[in-house]
Amino acid sequence: IVAAITDQTVSRSHLYYTSEESGNPFISFDPDRGAMDHTIASFGEIVSRIEAQDFAIAERPDKHCIDCDMRFYCDRKNWEFRSEK
Repeated sequence: IVAAITDQTVSRSHLYYTSEESGNPFISFDPDRGAMDHTIASFGEIVSRIEAQDFAIAERPDKHCIDCDMRFYCDRKNWEFRSEK
């Protein structure tokens, strides 16, 4: 976004994880246009599925309960699995 708005070259990108309590909340990385385009496309697919109310999943996810907002509902869910396309 910065590069597009300011016409400056971005040499390093940073993410800040607000929930990190025991370590460094920053992750720094070199920008990769291909990886960013892939992430944007994946995000677009997820938004499209949400808008279509398609919440089926391919398989039950591994549990990462401490970080999951749905941890209190997960095991009460009747999982609806979808076939891979």
